Amino acid sequence: MPEPLFAICIPAYNARSTLAHVLNAAARQRVGGRRPQIYVLDDGSTDDTAELIGQSTAQLLSHDRCLGLARARNTLIEKVGAQFLVFLDADAAPEPGCVQSLLDAFEDDVGAVGGMGIEHYQDRLADRYRAQVTPQSHGDQPLEDRHLMGLCLAVRRCAALEIGGFDEAFANAGEDIDFSLRLRQAGWKLRYEPEARVDHLRSGSVGDLLRQSTRHAYWASRALSAIDRRELSAYALGTVRHLSTRTVHDLRAGRIGMAGLGALVLPARLASIVAGTLAGMPLRTQARCASKHEDD
Repeated sequence: MPEPLFAICIPAYNARSTLAHVLNAAARQRVGGRRPQIYVLDDGSTDDTAELIGQSTAQLLSHDRCLGLARARNTLIEKVGAQFLVFLDADAAPEPGCVQSLLDAFEDDVGAVGGMGIEHYQDRLADRYRAQVTPQSHGDQPLEDRHLMGLCLAVRRCAALEIGGFDEAFANAGEDIDFSLRLRQAGWKLRYEPEARVDHLRSGSVGDLLRQSTRHAYWASRALSAIDRRELSAYALGTVRHLSTRTVHDLRAGRIGMAGLGALVLPARLASIVAGTLAGMPLRTQARCASKHEDD
């Protein structure tokens, strides 16, 4: 039996509140008129995520305990035999045409294609800041050889196997940056396709935003310090330039809440970049337990 062209793969941990919406949106995707095969890896959830998956048309894979996002992705790479694996986070619902746009961007030398996250919730200050200042997006134009974001990521399975999958030393952040860098290091091209969009169903407090921002900066810096020091410098300088410019702009426009939040995020993120750079990157390790999955 020939290998399927593609499959949608969703790592999930305690995702009951968002997963049904993501599964419904995934089931409506079509590629050349073909319906997708959908696989969900339940990473030892303690809520009724597994029951919800069982009530859907998706195929259920599972871990007995939570092993973290990187390990969940690797299990899907190992178990799902399709040429292209389209990873969606359990809170990232694909918009119509998302999967088709991802797959259309592949050429023979392209190892992975990433899409854009659109923040669904913007009522709270932290959600507006995430949507307007730190979105999971590289903008509205297609790009090559930029690191890709795991919430919407199509990978050529043979390329993922070639580099050993995702590094499980990254417990719950930064695994997508490390994966992108190692694909590029192995000679594969990366593409960012803004027409592939997902509706990111995440909402949180200011504290949640600060924890997410610092965690991502720390682990991104560890990945970059191990593989690409020049890109690390560009990442650090770009972060300072972008956040400081936006904070001043918000202050001048009278958006005091946004400016105040920017004044908190900038030093916290910069401190995390310094800490991650000084810590360096550990060797690839066996899976670590993670208390929960986190967005990238």
